[in-house]
Amino acid sequence: MAKKQIMIVEDESIVAEDIKMSLQGMGYKVPAVVSRGEEAIKKATKFRPDLVLMDIVLQGEMNGIDVAGQIRAKLNIPVIYLTAYADDDTLSRAKVTEPFGYLIKPFEDRELYSVIETALYKHGMEKKVKESQEWLSTVLKSIGDAMIATDMDGRIMFINPVAEKLTGWKQEEAKGKTIEEVFNIINEETGERAESPVKKVLRERTVVGLTDQTILIARDGAKRPIDDSGAPIRDEKGNITGVVLVFRDITEHKKLQEMIINAKKEWEETFDIINEAITVHDSDFNIIRANKAAETMLGKSFKTLLSQKCYLSYHGTTCPPEGCPSCQTLKTGIPSTTELFEPNLNKYIEIKALPRFDKDNNIIGVVHIVRDFTKRHKLEEELRSLSLTDELTGLYNRRGFLTLSSQQLKIANRLNKGVLMLYADLDGMKWINDKFGHKEGDRALIETANILKQVFRESDIIARIGGDEFVVFPIELTDKNARMLNDRFMRQLETYNAGRQDRGYKLVISVGIVHHKGRCPYTIDELLIQADRLMYEQKINKKMA
Repeated sequence: MAKKQIMIVEDESIVAEDIKMSLQGMGYKVPAVVSRGEEAIKKATKFRPDLVLMDIVLQGEMNGIDVAGQIRAKLNIPVIYLTAYADDDTLSRAKVTEPFGYLIKPFEDRELYSVIETALYKHGMEKKVKESQEWLSTVLKSIGDAMIATDMDGRIMFINPVAEKLTGWKQEEAKGKTIEEVFNIINEETGERAESPVKKVLRERTVVGLTDQTILIARDGAKRPIDDSGAPIRDEKGNITGVVLVFRDITEHKKLQEMIINAKKEWEETFDIINEAITVHDSDFNIIRANKAAETMLGKSFKTLLSQKCYLSYHGTTCPPEGCPSCQTLKTGIPSTTELFEPNLNKYIEIKALPRFDKDNNIIGVVHIVRDFTKRHKLEEELRSLSLTDELTGLYNRRGFLTLSSQQLKIANRLNKGVLMLYADLDGMKWINDKFGHKEGDRALIETANILKQVFRESDIIARIGGDEFVVFPIELTDKNARMLNDRFMRQLETYNAGRQDRGYKLVISVGIVHHKGRCPYTIDELLIQADRLMYEQKINKKMA
């Protein structure tokens, strides 16, 4: 299945890049990232994405709300607003454009994924409903009911064009004739003449209907199955003054019934060939339907699963597990999605719970869709390891560092914790390569990485972001251990060099450390620039000394 395309409209480049990387990590395709409203409309027209993430505040003359309105009106593409503001005025203006969701910055990847999936599903369902409504409207416009009105004696007073066509009698010919002369009906099974519905209405003084086995014989002998009802015509005092018959040719209706039966059969077959495991539950978590994929995943037949609790079948538990999407959907009436490793099935699975409603819009259960993504998870882990780590040292590479440290900075700021960044550069790397060869140069890089691993914790973010450049972003830093880090690093470096005096060179490392207490006002890129500048100053001071 093709990846869903999501276009990003965000005027902060770092935020946009962060969102882009998150979307790509979730399996979405990002065809364009733009910062101006005019360009967003052009790109949306060109790429026709499945969804647009729209910052409300944009560069240029158009704001996000104006842009979203045009995209929704012209292209019918769903829009999710990204905003740092949730005031009533902004929300009121945004509602006019019929957005499919809001995300208040900053937000987590799980929240982003949930809102996107909900929006894509909602848009897909709206599209289907619209198509269905258009189809139904066309059918209804093509159907016309026949009508005949009589007086108290059963003589015809009026017959409409549809009734003229079905009976073969024109208005001027039928007027004044008895209903039996024009409305000639028989029982389909017996072939005997059926009782006139006009006489039955006058006798019972209420609305009556014909049996579903009624055949109308037209003036030319043509026979058609019909559906019919008769009702008394009353004046303002409630006195019966005549009868109105409303009937329709149900030849096509009978064909349609056959089509419905066939369609139901086809639906059952389609239901069973869908790869995802689908079970239908009532509001008490009992399984009432299951497709073949569900039988295979759960290792049970539908007969065994019928009326069994869904949580017992999927999770092997006696009650719904924490974070159960079915519980959430039954509570809120909106779709819910979660991903997890399920030990009972020994699989990584995605669970989607979709609400089921009755005709009064009361929730009566869920459609439970389970997708096995164990193979995809394994592949993603392999790809993630390859794309985020440095092959030589095993540390994170620049991409991995920026991804993880950006998320950690958000967490630290939200908790009002201080941050520290250490920037280290291996001095004389070119000289080591030239004198001892690149193999020895690689060893120097690897051992520098090992020293950093020994000094810092496994939970800290340590990366090689350039040829001989390393950076560390510790997790949950305190003022006390921030002051100790540089001393500990230098002692570990001295210990290392003392034990390898026969090598012909020493590892000499220049360091720049940036430390901010409390909420940090800078981005990761800005912290890198600051730490790099301090490192360079130390390198210059060493040369001058």
